[in-house]
Amino acid sequence: MKKLLGLVFVFILVLFSSCDLLGELFSDENNNLGNASSGKFWARNTSNNEDYRVSADLLVRGRYCNIWVEKGSATKSQAQMVANEYDNKIYGMMIENFSVRNFTDGNKKYDNIMEYADWLGDGDGKLCILLLDIKDNYRRGINNSYVAGYFLGIHFFNTSRSNGRDMIFVDTNPGMGETEEAFSTLAHEMQHLMNLATTFYLRSERNKRGELLGLSPMDTWVDEGLASAAEYLYKGHLDNRIDWYVYNGYKEEPSKAEYRGLIDKGNNFFVWENHNNNQYAVMDDYATVYLFFQWLRLQAGRSSIYNEIIASKDSDYNAVTKVMNAAVSGQGFSNWDVLLKSWLAANYINAPTGIYGYKNDSKLKVVKVPAPFSGNIDNLIRLDPGEGVYSRMSNGSNMPAASGQIRYSSLSKSPVAVDNTTADGRILLSYNVNTNNEDNSEFGATTGIAIPSASVVNITFPERSAISKISRPYKIDAADIVGRDKFNVVKQIVNRKVSDVKE
Repeated sequence: MKKLLGLVFVFILVLFSSCDLLGELFSDENNNLGNASSGKFWARNTSNNEDYRVSADLLVRGRYCNIWVEKGSATKSQAQMVANEYDNKIYGMMIENFSVRNFTDGNKKYDNIMEYADWLGDGDGKLCILLLDIKDNYRRGINNSYVAGYFLGIHFFNTSRSNGRDMIFVDTNPGMGETEEAFSTLAHEMQHLMNLATTFYLRSERNKRGELLGLSPMDTWVDEGLASAAEYLYKGHLDNRIDWYVYNGYKEEPSKAEYRGLIDKGNNFFVWENHNNNQYAVMDDYATVYLFFQWLRLQAGRSSIYNEIIASKDSDYNAVTKVMNAAVSGQGFSNWDVLLKSWLAANYINAPTGIYGYKNDSKLKVVKVPAPFSGNIDNLIRLDPGEGVYSRMSNGSNMPAASGQIRYSSLSKSPVAVDNTTADGRILLSYNVNTNNEDNSEFGATTGIAIPSASVVNITFPERSAISKISRPYKIDAADIVGRDKFNVVKQIVNRKVSDVKE
């Protein structure tokens, strides 16, 4: 197993980690279990963001995975079921759609990025999957939210409170109650693992001697968009994401309380988890990034677009614009302004053909802009980078002038039209084109006139929400419980030749 100086990967430890880890980077404690069939692992208590030890047994040795089970948490038959699904379906699907292939790093050749991730981890040739009852405050009938699974980058590396292996954690209570959900979670988290491994290979800064100077992990919204695409490729459309967007929230029954997001006020994925004033707003992020990455796939005409994005050397919006500009010629998608505007327009127009819709997809053709927001007295609204809102223009009105990072377009369904001049009776799209998703919001103008609200039926249950007091278990992302710290590119750190990372 490799010996790795911890400072090289400070950014990874910051991710999902408490700051006390930084003082323990040079600890000798690790989980070198070798060929043992039982041992202890570090796991994360998502209710208090603390690490603890889990005793587990190796119940199944699969072709591409080893299934460890927390004592008393799952049966051998359940572990075998997970191994079979991973070996026979998930592994191949993920390699096909999200893996760099046949590459060399240093003096070593790799068939795919999972082999590279294994080199970063324990080098045993298999993914470690730990089935456990994740500590997440789940209490059936009282608190029905549960963390379905997680991947923590710290476990790639041999540092304190690291398991020193490529691994994913999957919940058993109640996570294994619906196996398809457990498997789609595994695909989601596997993309995160593959994305980080790809970052180490492609999005790293090294000098001529091969010494690592820094890393540029993908923006959260790109990483999560690809993870949502992994779930789609495994199980098909995520109806709950579509419904959450159209309805701007979720309503279980007409007689029960509504759980509202902020999509009608422009909230979307580009600035991830930025609206802390609404506990449900993170659902907006998942819903909108799902729709955006479905729109990318449909416009490109192929799911391989995901492979091209994850393999980009860019870590921000450029990873998407460059790939989409090459995939869809003549639309100007190299410009983030154009790409963002086209997708925002598609959500209102949703034409069966062309760039302003979802290509008449059987599920996505129902996408409609949710009910309108309530502006302030001056018909102004704050828009963070990437956000956009819709309002109706009256006859005789004029288009507002662009200001700062705020742009305007008029939208028409019949005939299909998107332009920056015609105003009369159309829908006004007000949006923020700032590509710096850490920048401040700006005021955008609206007309204050509502657009027609959508009529929604067959609302399904949302995933990864922050809703309380609901009647059945629902999944949430561990990142939204313990907090998603920002990545920082390490510019100057301890020099360490890549060839010396592994003994």
